[in-house]
Amino acid sequence: MACKKLFLAFICFTVSFCGQSFASWGDKTHEYIMETMAGSGLYKSAIAYSYTFNDNSNNVIKMNLKSAALSLDEPLIERILSSVPASLMDSKEYFFAEGIKYYLEGNYSQSIGALSICIDKDPFDVYSWYYMAKDYELSNNYNSANFTYQKAISLEPNNLAILKSYAKFLRLARLTDQYNIVIKHIRDIYSRDSDLEISWN
Repeated sequence: MACKKLFLAFICFTVSFCGQSFASWGDKTHEYIMETMAGSGLYKSAIAYSYTFNDNSNNVIKMNLKSAALSLDEPLIERILSSVPASLMDSKEYFFAEGIKYYLEGNYSQSIGALSICIDKDPFDVYSWYYMAKDYELSNNYNSANFTYQKAISLEPNNLAILKSYAKFLRLARLTDQYNIVIKHIRDIYSRDSDLEISWN
């Protein structure tokens, strides 16, 4: 974890002060850096990094779509969506970003529609399942929400963000037996990693 943080700090420093110094490294290196940033929650940094080199490849645009969506920054999502070329408007990343935009707007049925298309294209996209579960939950469709949360967790059983959200849902839905099982699993994860801090955001 410490090495990863040092790597990200180095990248952010270099991007800030060296501009396009990585431009000669090749597309795969750029994609790896962006994926590392996005995977660490540095969504806006990943997008900012993509503009430090002259590469308008489809992979970069797709990564920008995913990073913008996961940032939950609605103006940023709209800006990225509006700049997507027609050739990528059928990509799973486009539908994911569109689904998150609808989710943030409170248009849950439209969000479910967009995320369903994303899932058809990639059934293993955990965050499409997760935000679809949130859509169902906020639409008071608890049966569908419960099923969809379980699909997300089956893909990433130790994803604490999803597990905590699911636990809150189960408490709200008064599904006590399932709630107790999920809480126990969360505590087991924390007990195996002393660096984790228990918080219920």
